[in-house]
Amino acid sequence: GIEVERVQSGRDWLGSGKLTANLEDGRLKIDPLTLDLPGGSVDMGFALQPGERDIAMEARASIEKLDYGILARRIDPQSETGGIISLDLDLKARGPDLKHIMQGSNGNIGFALAPKDLNAGIFDLWAVNLFTALMPSLDDDSKSKVNCLVARFGIDHGILRPTSLLIDSSRIQAS
Repeated sequence: GIEVERVQSGRDWLGSGKLTANLEDGRLKIDPLTLDLPGGSVDMGFALQPGERDIAMEARASIEKLDYGILARRIDPQSETGGIISLDLDLKARGPDLKHIMQGSNGNIGFALAPKDLNAGIFDLWAVNLFTALMPSLDDDSKSKVNCLVARFGIDHGILRPTSLLIDSSRIQAS
């Protein structure tokens, strides 16, 4: 186990964290992996169990309203990137090897993104790329502002299917 009470840069508090890892009877379990950051918190867990015929994996993650602009400004103080991201992940998978494990995955993924500036480019989030790809076909006004994207996906036997998708801009709402 590792626990970090305080990470600091000059006067700035950057966060704290905790990681607990166990290896018992061949099963690797990392739970919890928590990070407390100035912009929010991250709570994750992961387990991997190799067997005689296959490998089982479990993963979970919860991010509640993390302000990623704070992290962007730590990388580049001049960055205009900002916004809030939330994530909910619950995944179980089983496969003959790590290369094919996702083919037997089941679970859910949900996220919400409320960006401040999509063009700042410091983070290459696939959700931001999804925004950039979808917005011109939904709203061709270059002055339109993206307010948020909310999506939920179900995973059944390795097939990812959207269960809900909402994009809200200053001019349109699509779902």
